[in-house]
Amino acid sequence: ITFDVNGTLLDIGALSPMFKAIFGSKYTAREWFTELIQYSMAVTASGSFHEFGDIAEAVLRMAAAARRVPVGRGEIQDLRKTMQSLPAFPEVAGALRRLHAANHRLVALSNSGKSSLPKQLRNAKIDKFFERALSASEVEKYKPAPDVYRFAARALDVRPRDLLMVAAHPWDLLGAASAGCRTALITRPGAAPLPKLLKPEVVATDLDDFAGHMLKDTIFPAVWSAKS
Repeated sequence: ITFDVNGTLLDIGALSPMFKAIFGSKYTAREWFTELIQYSMAVTASGSFHEFGDIAEAVLRMAAAARRVPVGRGEIQDLRKTMQSLPAFPEVAGALRRLHAANHRLVALSNSGKSSLPKQLRNAKIDKFFERALSASEVEKYKPAPDVYRFAARALDVRPRDLLMVAAHPWDLLGAASAGCRTALITRPGAAPLPKLLKPEVVATDLDDFAGHMLKDTIFPAVWSAKS
């Protein structure tokens, strides 16, 4: 089971106080994160590569310049530090514990940088549940590029079809599906299914709900378990 991290396991909302202090009501953490994803996609589509943290900084500086709001080195450092210490959503640790106890192989697959991703999982106190933490930077492309999911399959020595990609972002799952992976959508606040374009095997309200689906053999047979 391969998990997206930012916005799926970890709560981007923790950035809100920082954005309110900088921008007031002019620009929110959710808007910034949406633009961060858009520009990471643009970087991949253009055939170039920049570290995810550098794109995050560039988007923040762009937003500040567009709104004539000053942003200095201190704010940039705060952004990077806070991104590495985002809290897990309340139910995440318990759900991962249940899945791990049932011998499911759990892997994190994120656009976060190779050095930042382990820090995020460790600071959120969920790193112990994961067999691997895989960064899209290792292929110098960002999700939803299909090569990212194929890289994960190779790293785990499985077929793409044997991966179940879990995310709160339909765009992420579109990429996974195009690479041949199975998909599960977590409908966190602000997330919803994408009709006609995406048909996830599982649609769950949160990770606890998702774990309930996965622990029912009638939904997914033992092929998903390391025991098999």
